[in-house]
Amino acid sequence: MPSMTPNPDARIRDRRRSAKLDVDRRAALKMFAAGAALAVTSCGRPAEEVVPYVEMPGRVAPGILLRFATTLPLGGYGRGVIVTSLEGRPIKIDGNPRHPASLGATDVFAEAELLSLYDPDRSKAPRTGTLIASWSAFEAALRPHLEREQARAGARFALLTGRVTSPTLVRQIRDLQRALPRARWYRYEPVDDDSARAGSMLAFGRPLTSIPRFGDVRVALMLDADPIGFGPEQIRFSRDLISARRSRTSHDLLRIYAAEPSWTLTGAAADHHISLHHRLIRNVALVVARELGAAVADAPLPPDAEKFARAAAADLKARKGEAIALAGRRQPAEVHALTHWINSQLQSPIGFIAPFDPIDMPHAQSLAGLASDIRLGEIETLIILGANPAYDGPGDLALGDAIRTVPFTVHLGSHDDETAAYTSWYLPLSHPLESWSDLRAFDGTASIVQPLIRPLYDTRTAHDVLALLGGAATSSRDLVRETWSSYWRDDVGRGEYEAWWRASLEDGVVANSASAAIEPPTANLPQVMPANASEGLTVILAPDPVVWDGSRANNAWLQ
Repeated sequence: MPSMTPNPDARIRDRRRSAKLDVDRRAALKMFAAGAALAVTSCGRPAEEVVPYVEMPGRVAPGILLRFATTLPLGGYGRGVIVTSLEGRPIKIDGNPRHPASLGATDVFAEAELLSLYDPDRSKAPRTGTLIASWSAFEAALRPHLEREQARAGARFALLTGRVTSPTLVRQIRDLQRALPRARWYRYEPVDDDSARAGSMLAFGRPLTSIPRFGDVRVALMLDADPIGFGPEQIRFSRDLISARRSRTSHDLLRIYAAEPSWTLTGAAADHHISLHHRLIRNVALVVARELGAAVADAPLPPDAEKFARAAAADLKARKGEAIALAGRRQPAEVHALTHWINSQLQSPIGFIAPFDPIDMPHAQSLAGLASDIRLGEIETLIILGANPAYDGPGDLALGDAIRTVPFTVHLGSHDDETAAYTSWYLPLSHPLESWSDLRAFDGTASIVQPLIRPLYDTRTAHDVLALLGGAATSSRDLVRETWSSYWRDDVGRGEYEAWWRASLEDGVVANSASAAIEPPTANLPQVMPANASEGLTVILAPDPVVWDGSRANNAWLQ
């Protein structure tokens, strides 16, 4: 009898062959219309109560618009939005002025979530091999593997996620780790902050997340940094930088110096810009540090670049307390550490918080650890929540081939993607606009994710799957409420919990939930060796302005 397991290589070849076909404007409009048709036939409002952003009629009336506050993820971080709903169907996304990561604005990724919700290519039901299955069939298949792992404390059990900032999801994973103390949790995000965290370790002896206060900055040196470029902080940082450059005198105007190997939005807005080889960015930082009194090695630069670096250093010194230097995520850890030292000398307006990502191991190292453990035969049950490592993981790890060798594998995702082709079970993931959850913004501010519509298909959230792994049948909404009832008792404890819960939903922000500021010690001066640009070619990887890490490639509007 022929095997029912799909041929992943053939499926991927077919997908790539299809991707080569040109999609003209008419075809794109057809895709848009197909998604819009789903909105007309959607299931309506969610079964649980959701709370409007402003006072509205108590019941839905034809033609009456309702607005709800919720949160949308990007790279694992939350950005607050206000979603307009017409008769139970989301139709428009705007920024939430009360949320610190959006301040009333949106970016292309938030706007595109409506099209992702109504995407006709979204997965609609569980699948095993080439066969459509049910959730009860998956539970039956999972049960013996869970019982085996419980008997050996999870010694062969592994979980792979992207960046997790949801307090409820973290709590569920910690509960699972207590039940299976030998289980492994791996985390991988293709757009990571590994260099920045390692740089803070070099500078301060501990990992810290820096948050510039651009409203207080008058001179900024961007070393391959793009704070107004695409990412979870873009909306907030763009607003702060634009405000700092608006309606000011020439003496008080924020001046930006940008040294970068490729054009960025920040570089395009800079007053002084220079293009340099990626490796020579560190030499600019070394020249600036020498001008500030650091005993560092001489760093060779082309004449125009050296003139740029010395002018930037003089301007930074002249505006001590109002000047800042930033290194981009593509720069190595020692360059990040050197900019921390420069900022310490300048007394820069920059705040620090402890990272709330619960895993300290670098993203790439964590994924490499997963690949190694699979090849050593140490994993027999692998659950993948939302990640797609067969697509965006390093090619030399060959994650797809490795995953195929694990006896029992499960992938939870919104689309039947590259990783799903290698797993024994594929489960459809609910869209954020169909889900209950919670997320933290880049500064730690938490907000509740509430659904605007009942799931269009037979999908589940990551909370539902983790509850299933823990042997519970608790709904996502109840799990989120349980998380925040503990917070309310410990940190608020005033008035009625129901009133506090409704206020958090209405505002789209959990009050007083931002991470506490940390006062770091004076930064250590790192040992940074000068670079030579003639050492050969350098490959630079960066997020795409419309498909981010590739996960949004199926969105017709973004394309």
